[in-house]
Amino acid sequence: MQRAMNRIPRRGLFGSATAILVLTLLPGQPAQAQDAAAPAPQSDTAPPAEGQETPKLRKRLVDAASETAEWNPEYRADPVQEMQEMLAQADRALAAGRVLDETDGALDIYLRVLRRDPGNAAAQAGVDRAVAWAVQRGEAAVANGRFDEGARLSATATRQRPNDPAVRALAAKISAGRELAQLLSTAQQRVEQGNLIAPAGSSAVDAYRAVLAKDAANATAQTGLEKVQSLLIGAAIDAAQANDFARADQQLEGAGKVIPGAQAVQDAGAKVSELRTARAAALEPQIVEAIDGGQFDAAEALLVQLDAATLQPRQVEDLRTRLFNAKTYASMKPGQRLTDPLASG
Repeated sequence: MQRAMNRIPRRGLFGSATAILVLTLLPGQPAQAQDAAAPAPQSDTAPPAEGQETPKLRKRLVDAASETAEWNPEYRADPVQEMQEMLAQADRALAAGRVLDETDGALDIYLRVLRRDPGNAAAQAGVDRAVAWAVQRGEAAVANGRFDEGARLSATATRQRPNDPAVRALAAKISAGRELAQLLSTAQQRVEQGNLIAPAGSSAVDAYRAVLAKDAANATAQTGLEKVQSLLIGAAIDAAQANDFARADQQLEGAGKVIPGAQAVQDAGAKVSELRTARAAALEPQIVEAIDGGQFDAAEALLVQLDAATLQPRQVEDLRTRLFNAKTYASMKPGQRLTDPLASG
């Protein structure tokens, strides 16, 4: 095989001239044949010809040219801008009611800002608003008997603003509220047992009034009294519908004492009166029919019911007289003379 060695000059990297040997196989010659006339390979230690680089030098030059230094500047946030963004995030959380959330709650973010900048006025004001929010809801919780919730809110507010008057007032209410909570629990138990207004001193009404004596605006106690009154009114209506007007009157009397002057009791009284009138109107013709039919025992029993139902005592008296006359003179015949002994003899 013959080799033709063509020296092709080419401008290399960094402006130096290099020679690149291109080996070309002549057509028709097998690749395995070797040219006996080919010169012996040069030793690795032979010095390079003028204008040539050694392979190692050429490789270093190529590698150096191909390397590109990467520039990755380190990002450093502006601390002032970052805190402004945190304050804006906290303000949005406060407006949305996410004040005491453990993560990303308004109070938590304000406190993080203060850890970086203890004198930050905007963050201090944000903490004040968050504490006021907690106190407001703590007051509402206590007023509605949710003392555990109120205690949690009070503890949070106290950690941040222990000397704030509103915070201290809430803490005092929580302390006093433990006793109120026990009284409210007792009152509820008595309602469930049916001890609404009796026994005296140990009824549900007594427990609710004890709460109001300590906290006149206690909404739970006020609602409790309204519930007791409503139960008594319901019992009165049920009794009247069952024609048990004596019990209806008793329940209405008790309801009137729970909350004196309540409109609900007056309305219930009017309803019971209507039921009384309707019942009396239904009994009167039955009594007359029983008397005329000689069914005196039945008439007497109906008169007892009428006496309990009617609001007109004269109506009962007239019917009793009619029953007496019927019983007394029922056996007499027309034209028969009657002799009644005088009281004087």
